[in-house]
Amino acid sequence: MKYKSTNELATFSFKEAVIASISANSNTVTLDLDNITILAANSNNRDIRDMRANNVVLTFTEASITKLYQESYNIYDADNNLKETVPERIIAPETYGDFFKSMQQDEEFLIYDIEKISENSYKLNIDGLYDTFVMEVQATDNTVEWDRFLSK
Repeated sequence: MKYKSTNELATFSFKEAVIASISANSNTVTLDLDNITILAANSNNRDIRDMRANNVVLTFTEASITKLYQESYNIYDADNNLKETVPERIIAPETYGDFFKSMQQDEEFLIYDIEKISENSYKLNIDGLYDTFVMEVQATDNTVEWDRFLSK
């Protein structure tokens, strides 16, 4: 890829980034994304304005997924009466691969936000058509790579 930013997640906006795929192996977590905003503060952005990119690869190195879960939610009737509370559903580590494959096939998933929780810990908030998920990743470094800038 032509452009590469290492440990500069704060210079990107991932809000409404479309997830093309997610993969995880023994020491990396990789997301293929579209519709990323590259902020003017990014070291590769030579423009004075925010730009956009597609076909972006976000890689967490020396990484592991510490938690992946579907968020809890409430179901109400038409009169706003609580009918059911659905608890948080933790996705087992041995099923991560199947879960990531189903994300590609079932519906479009977007990143709502990527938060840096601590020095080496990140929280990815993922929105689906009907459900929301949270993926927590422990990693030493992160790299964002892309080929070209697009106007926003």
